[in-house]
Amino acid sequence: MNFSPKNNQKAESNKQDFNDRFQVSYKIPIEKITYLLCLVTSTAIIISWFIGYEKALSIFSGSATMKFNTAIIFLLIGINFYILHKNENFQKTLYNSISILLIIIGILSILSNYNISFLNIDNIFKVDIFSTEKPGLMSPATAVCGILIGLGFIFLKIKNKSFSKIANNLFLVVNIISLVSILSYFLLISSEKKVFFLKTMAIHTSIIYFLVSIVLLLKNENTIVHKMAYGKNSGSIIFRKILPNIILVPIILANILLIIIDNDTVSVDFGIMLFVILLITLGFVFISSLANTMNESDEIRINLEKKIKLKNIALKKFKKTIDDSTIMLIKDSNLNITYANNAFCDLCKYSKEELIGNSMQMLHKNLNPKELMDDRLKTILKGDMWTGEVKNVAKDGSFFWVLTNIIPFENKKGKITEYIEIKKNISHLKTT
Repeated sequence: MNFSPKNNQKAESNKQDFNDRFQVSYKIPIEKITYLLCLVTSTAIIISWFIGYEKALSIFSGSATMKFNTAIIFLLIGINFYILHKNENFQKTLYNSISILLIIIGILSILSNYNISFLNIDNIFKVDIFSTEKPGLMSPATAVCGILIGLGFIFLKIKNKSFSKIANNLFLVVNIISLVSILSYFLLISSEKKVFFLKTMAIHTSIIYFLVSIVLLLKNENTIVHKMAYGKNSGSIIFRKILPNIILVPIILANILLIIIDNDTVSVDFGIMLFVILLITLGFVFISSLANTMNESDEIRINLEKKIKLKNIALKKFKKTIDDSTIMLIKDSNLNITYANNAFCDLCKYSKEELIGNSMQMLHKNLNPKELMDDRLKTILKGDMWTGEVKNVAKDGSFFWVLTNIIPFENKKGKITEYIEIKKNISHLKTT
């Protein structure tokens, strides 16, 4: 017979393979886009320094510029991204050398900020004629982020969970620093009012560091960031739903507040009070909406659980009926018995304990033609269903005949995991 569950299982397997490929292909472009962004931005900034194109160096008029050395850092990060998965000895050496160089550049820049550097690298390639405060010198935040990224790159290559956690923590710090800098620009905070650590960190520097740190955090499937970004559990879905609101609403409200305060429309005290009231009100509305959605989901889940319980009761009754009326065996991939119902035990006179873990050889005992048994084995190993009449011997020495249907079952990878045998006693049709 040609019937087989193989086609359905292959369809499910192909569907899962498609989903897996889609998920992988969704992740890989993010990494490629990031290293291309690093390479393109750094190249554009380096060229802009040489030709004196100030608009590319400072996105907003009067704001901090991306320094020449910062562009070199992003160029090195882009190269390291490109060779991150390469395994050639030269590429591994280059990767480690770049990681160390990132750390060195960052350390020298921090020392220069405090005028204790023995090697001035700030204007070594191109003299900064645009910055009024510490020309050519990247901000301490930019330098620290470069050091942390360099250390993170090194720890990423060490196949150890502890080092992997350290790398993730380093990238998380970079993410927080860059996010604070980005928010300072969105909130229209002038350079004079920023802390010294972030004062000269350019907006495009902050954005690139933020994206780089996010991508590096997403690389490890065990990180919270990865689970929140790609997880299919309800917690991850809720996180992705509320995150934009958590970020955008306070930023928009804060910008509106700063504008009306600067225009002397309201006092600072009243503006802050208004901000708090609006934030609480909007938060209450959003959380109430989210809670209502979750309550509706719970109601659906509870109803489904009730239906499942009723189905389970019906299935138990159905199973009892099958056990009472049908002879059935289940075998593992090695053709050893893992389950035998009562009807089969009554027929063969063996207990379940005696049958489980054994093959059917003790029942066959060479009573059937070799060609028949070989055909049976060949058919089921291919994943096809086999049907045939088989003679067996019971524990008490009596003989019995069964019409046997053996159905192989495969997993998603196409590997046979078990066989189900459904038998019918046809001894009354045979002469032993």
